[in-house]
Amino acid sequence: QTTEPTEGATPDRSPSADRAPPMDAPTHLEHMYRVGEVVRFLADARTSAAEGDYEISGLLPRGDQPKYRIKSVREGHERVALEDQLSRA
Repeated sequence: QTTEPTEGATPDRSPSADRAPPMDAPTHLEHMYRVGEVVRFLADARTSAAEGDYEISGLLPRGDQPKYRIKSVREGHERVALEDQLSRA
């Protein structure tokens, strides 16, 4: 049995329906690496950053390919890297 809403009434919505998902929620399944994982950053012509081990500190919205916020294990510097610049440490 269904009831028709009264005229002028708004449909019943749960509070969660109005909330946007967390920034990394929609992209989580599309990223190969996870927050907290240590990866090897491979510099190329696009960047002058130092190669080495970096910890994934955040997942960024996907553009052409997944992007990550990474932090150097040795120096504490943070930068953004594309997935093709990373490999398992």
